[in-house]
Amino acid sequence: MTSIFNRWLMLSLYVSTGSILVFAHGFAGAGSLFTAAFMAGSTLALFLSSRRANFTIDLCDLLFGMFICCIAISFAVNEIRSDPKEIALLALSLVAYPSARFFAGSKAIAPSFVLCTAVVAIIGAVLTIPALPEQWSDSYGRPHPVVFGEFGAATLQFTLSLGFLMIALVCMKLTTRQAIAARILVVMLTMVFAASFVRFSFVAIGAALTFALLSSPAHGRRYAATMICLMIVGVIIGNVARVELAARFSSYVPAAVPAQVVALTPIAIRADEGVEGQAKSGENGTNRRTSCPIIDLQDSIAVRKQLYLDAFAILPSAGPFGIGMDHFMGKSCIKDSQIHNTILQAAVELGWIAAAILVALLIFAGFSLWRLAHCTAEARFALCALVFVVTLAMAHGRISHDSLVFLFLGYAAGVRVLFVQSGKAPGT
Repeated sequence: MTSIFNRWLMLSLYVSTGSILVFAHGFAGAGSLFTAAFMAGSTLALFLSSRRANFTIDLCDLLFGMFICCIAISFAVNEIRSDPKEIALLALSLVAYPSARFFAGSKAIAPSFVLCTAVVAIIGAVLTIPALPEQWSDSYGRPHPVVFGEFGAATLQFTLSLGFLMIALVCMKLTTRQAIAARILVVMLTMVFAASFVRFSFVAIGAALTFALLSSPAHGRRYAATMICLMIVGVIIGNVARVELAARFSSYVPAAVPAQVVALTPIAIRADEGVEGQAKSGENGTNRRTSCPIIDLQDSIAVRKQLYLDAFAILPSAGPFGIGMDHFMGKSCIKDSQIHNTILQAAVELGWIAAAILVALLIFAGFSLWRLAHCTAEARFALCALVFVVTLAMAHGRISHDSLVFLFLGYAAGVRVLFVQSGKAPGT
């Protein structure tokens, strides 16, 4: 029992890494050394706390191994322009797969996971509330509150913890009193983060809860449906509270600037070096597009559209092993910005083969979990969590930052192998 408690506690710390790092930097002024130590340490702790017995190679493991080989070949045949930190982050993201490969084996989600993610989400909301009035009228061109006066994307991390909390709650049995408390907590946290203009994260949470609804028994379906409705209510209330900004940031604003002479930063839009800098970039061989449309960088939909157009323009010539990791940032009209879609980034920068293998791995893992999710709460949790992080990766993904995607792919492989070994899986 203690082992299960510790295992789920380690998982909760891992999935809340972003939020915990915000706390550490804001409260204690922790630096990059602490960030690296925590990320590596939480990965190792998760691996060491997992069950490592009766290892059997699964098709997911073979696909993951092939994916790593494609990455290695891409690095070998393309010039390395990535920052060493991004390469280290890529390695840590990939290591997440084996760290969760042996995690499966619990009959239910341990309370330690729910307690830890709830505490993280609550602290995040408490820190967000005083920052909201300062940002209520959009003082720096973005609607997100600046937590600790410097973290404009902190609420995205806090919402991630909320998402895992909600997934865990709909995949476990609660008493009537616990269910009421959970519903009240979810509505309150959703209102705070929705008022912070966290949008796509709630779409991803909704997708995950929909899978929970479809794969749960009758009682679980009612609870999942209730949770979805409560989330929608919280999102509506949070957006109505800032209705003027909701109108502004939900539509295109015509006041635009040339996309090629500005850069996106976590807190503000800052002027870049301009056309002269673009010429220098071209001289250095980045081959940035010379003809770029005018884009309003406060319109996230327009930005994503341009990034995807640039990526699809490059895709036919990317080849089997891609143009090289992070090379896209030197070719897009949106300076120094990644594609924000993990699969598309893999296809462009790592190659067609790597992208095809990654898609095959995601489909196989997801389909395997779907068949098992009707039988066990653990498989249902793994499925919903995988849907959650993959949905996020379709709009916010960057392969060197996608540790959660690989974590739950490894978890999916472990769940599948466990059930195949027990002979209870509906097919192999």
